[in-house]
Amino acid sequence: MAFYQSIAPYYDYIFPPSEAQLEFVKNETGGLDDKRILEAGCGTGNLARMLCREGADVDGIDLDEEMIRKAQEKSAGMENLNFRQLDILNIDETWPAS
Repeated sequence: MAFYQSIAPYYDYIFPPSEAQLEFVKNETGGLDDKRILEAGCGTGNLARMLCREGADVDGIDLDEEMIRKAQEKSAGMENLNFRQLDILNIDETWPAS
């Protein structure tokens, strides 16, 4: 985790938000209105915020607490958008299989 903590201040420059990512998700889901999306490995939340602005309810998870802190900070006040530090291997503890 030390690596991601070390690049956290520069993450948005290294991995800038991408309209192509947004369009891919919109096309694959048939639109984002009334969709609930989990972004695993959300980093600082760029894609999650874009998805939320397009009408989706989004939960973003990342293993690195600094990434989650930055995502929460950048997304303050946005409804239908939640971030939490979580190991994807433990995802069933938060969202049990149906």
